[in-house]
Amino acid sequence: MFSIPRPPALETFDGAPLVRLSDSANDMEKLLNALYNPESFAYSRYNPRTPSLVTGILLLAKKYQMDSIRTLILRNIEHDWPYNLAGWDSLLLEKARSEDVDFEDTDITYPEPASAIRLAIDFNCPSILPAAMYSLSLISFNSGRSCKSQLPKTGPS
Repeated sequence: MFSIPRPPALETFDGAPLVRLSDSANDMEKLLNALYNPESFAYSRYNPRTPSLVTGILLLAKKYQMDSIRTLILRNIEHDWPYNLAGWDSLLLEKARSEDVDFEDTDITYPEPASAIRLAIDFNCPSILPAAMYSLSLISFNSGRSCKSQLPKTGPS
């Protein structure tokens, strides 16, 4: 009555028990790389794809309670978003110098603010919200972004 049932035959790989995960292999590889090589886990500054590159890893870090990995990723993201006016001004100057454009014509679109806002909300990173929302407010509907084609046409045809 109190006997423990025998588990079914375990699947093994090279003599070790095999555990199948439902997580993306690509995201799991990036998570393990960040765990074992944290210094190699850095994205280039102002990369507009950073939120999409780290979302899967952040989901896994949250799922497996790897707070150190989550903190590492969010710190990297926070470096792209200034938290005060002086930081914003230096970002504008750096962006203007790197693109060799006139300061007045600088349109800060990198990193991409809408996905950064979504990431900040999903992963509790409120420190980037003011700068990301401000950056989003600077984007003109006439800036040539893909959302422009989805807007209804107004005025005479």
